[in-house]
Amino acid sequence: MLDGSVKLVGPLSIPGEWTRELQVSADLVAVQIGNGRYVPIPPLVKLTPHRVLMIGCRNPLAKPSWFLGCWLSVELLCSPSSTSQLAGLAELQHHAIPLQRYKLIVIPEIETESPYRLRFRIPYWHQEIRIEAFYLDNTLTTDIQASLERLEAAVNTL
Repeated sequence: MLDGSVKLVGPLSIPGEWTRELQVSADLVAVQIGNGRYVPIPPLVKLTPHRVLMIGCRNPLAKPSWFLGCWLSVELLCSPSSTSQLAGLAELQHHAIPLQRYKLIVIPEIETESPYRLRFRIPYWHQEIRIEAFYLDNTLTTDIQASLERLEAAVNTL
């Protein structure tokens, strides 16, 4: 599968292909300003229309005690009123993405034409990090949605 797609293998069987979202995959590096000091990696913001994502972070320089790869905020571009004084963003979810592995993200289905905004914030201690995001290239059925919710509940209890 040289086209960037992968099949999910393991105890969860989901029909469809996981496709690498190349716009989100990124190698990020902090800028050194001298004497071992760095300017932290700035947030990475991307838009996606997809609801089922698998996101992972990798840092070959990470210490064994590090767990957190990045924080992910899933936001919806909207405003409840034309007279609102706040930015037109509503945070739907907030996730801690673990380091050196993937996390399954299922965004709630909302009737909107607006894409979801993914905001990745990298902790200051990472001098470099790779973020990868895959989306499920499939329309979810009720059975598949239930399987995902069971898997997410099982992962959250770990």
